[in-house]
Amino acid sequence: MTMVHKAVLALGLVSASSFKIVSQTFNGNLTMTYSTPGVPTPTMATVELGLDMEAAKLRMNEHIEIEMHTPYINMTSTTKVSMIFDASTKRVTRYTNMEFKSSTPIPAKPPTCEYFEFPSMPAPAAVAKCLQDLAALAKPVDSEDDLLKFTMHMPVPKAQGTADEVICTDKAFVMKKLTADVTVTGAHPMTIHEEMIDMNSKAGAPDSSVFVVPAVWGTCVSTPTPPMPTTNNPATKAFLHCMGMASQASVMVKSNLTKAAAEDSTCAKKGHCGLAYQGCCAGFAAKGFPCGCHLKDGAGATGADCGTCGTAYSVCCAGYKLKGFPCTCDISSDGDSMLV
Repeated sequence: MTMVHKAVLALGLVSASSFKIVSQTFNGNLTMTYSTPGVPTPTMATVELGLDMEAAKLRMNEHIEIEMHTPYINMTSTTKVSMIFDASTKRVTRYTNMEFKSSTPIPAKPPTCEYFEFPSMPAPAAVAKCLQDLAALAKPVDSEDDLLKFTMHMPVPKAQGTADEVICTDKAFVMKKLTADVTVTGAHPMTIHEEMIDMNSKAGAPDSSVFVVPAVWGTCVSTPTPPMPTTNNPATKAFLHCMGMASQASVMVKSNLTKAAAEDSTCAKKGHCGLAYQGCCAGFAAKGFPCGCHLKDGAGATGADCGTCGTAYSVCCAGYKLKGFPCTCDISSDGDSMLV
């Protein structure tokens, strides 16, 4: 799991002299641009971040709306994803709610809540100190519009690519702007440019209630921690250490290197829904939540554990099928049961 991106991409508050990450709130707009034609881009997207560095707690909310207009279907999807990282509970909890409006009736999908546990994670104070040390890997560059500016090059192994982040902060190290250029290689290469901007972000930790899992999320289900990143990148290794997972890395990285070659897309004709799924997964991988399912030749079936992007793919294919144009790819993880 590339949670290093969640720490560095979302926190991203680095001092050239002290390498300090600070508590803050950030409520900004998000823009995403894909190089591959046919991948739907958000018509509206926002990101909210709340960080309590002393307690080692992070809350992130994303709200993304995407419109898809083709000769066969007109559809608007609204996706709300929230994530809470809490070192005191040794958990990352994620809530996903997707709604669709379509010219063709599409079955509704219920919201989901899942959590990942890190039983070997050290105490919050140790995690906070470790993340401060991790911040030292960012490189200071020239200032921009009276803002401090830092860069970091990160791997995105599950998406077979890399991400270059540029972080701009004020003199108190409160993030004002973040850009990320994700380059995906492999059988279906693409580039993604993302920007998050909030020039009114504020220093200081949000209220502690922000980091409590809301009752409206319903029952959250324990989910196995995603595989380790297949990389020797120093930042990834440092973050695994912060999460108390360094001892597992050497064993899991070796197995993942073998598995990765078999997990790339093998679908010959991706279509609109397949392209949208590819773009969705690349974006989630850059944020620390890589897809565990992959496109394969098929008829639009979706694995039972394919997450947010899999749900969107399933709905997209349902709409096309009703119009007489079924998808020609399945998505699944190894050994997964399939939903049609």
